Amino acid sequence: MYKPCLSDQAGPFFIDMERYFLCLTILEYYNILMNMKNSVDERALQKTSRALKSIAHPARLRILMILGCAGKFSVSELQRALGISQSMTSQHLAAMRAQGVLTAAKVENKVFYSIGNKEVLKIIACMKNCAGR
Repeated sequence: MYKPCLSDQAGPFFIDMERYFLCLTILEYYNILMNMKNSVDERALQKTSRALKSIAHPARLRILMILGCAGKFSVSELQRALGISQSMTSQHLAAMRAQGVLTAAKVENKVFYSIGNKEVLKIIACMKNCAGR
């Protein structure tokens, strides 16, 4: 079973890490930071940051929760469910679609949106758990 966040285990882990880092010499700490910096893929970090930013709005989180349960919805169906204007709904959908969070399929004269990668729901569940629901 998927456990979104291990908040009950985070406390002791960070206490132990704090003790560990206190024992390191300044040079060792510097070497760790330099190795971490060199191993980080900046493009991947930027892409991840943009994707997270694209879902960081209450209306967008509601859209994702609705699509997570329903599978797919049209813009007008989402607009009615959210209770906001169609142009605002479209702007939220476009921002998430641009980052690959959502996919769109046109059927006749309607565009139906669905979640592009279901892993985003795990991220939301984790954040809800970490934020105390």
